Amino acid sequence: MNPLFKVEFGVGENEKNDYEGVKYKNFYGTHLSGPLLVRNPEILQKLVSEVCKLEKNNFKYKKIEYKNERLGYELTLSELKKRAGVVK
Repeated sequence: MNPLFKVEFGVGENEKNDYEGVKYKNFYGTHLSGPLLVRNPEILQKLVSEVCKLEKNNFKYKKIEYKNERLGYELTLSELKKRAGVVK
């Protein structure tokens, strides 16, 4: 099993393990409820860098600072943790 994520709180694929999704070679799979790439700048960065590494592509990878996206991610994570009772 090659999970895509480790669940920090809540329920992932099922209640019996702490993992969600699957990663196999260049395949990433998960059930989504919302905008994964817009709300998770690290995942966006990872996927873009992987695409740039493909042999057939002539892309040059340049790391970009996603300052506003990072702030949005931190705010969303903070609010989710409050709802889940993880932090007050």
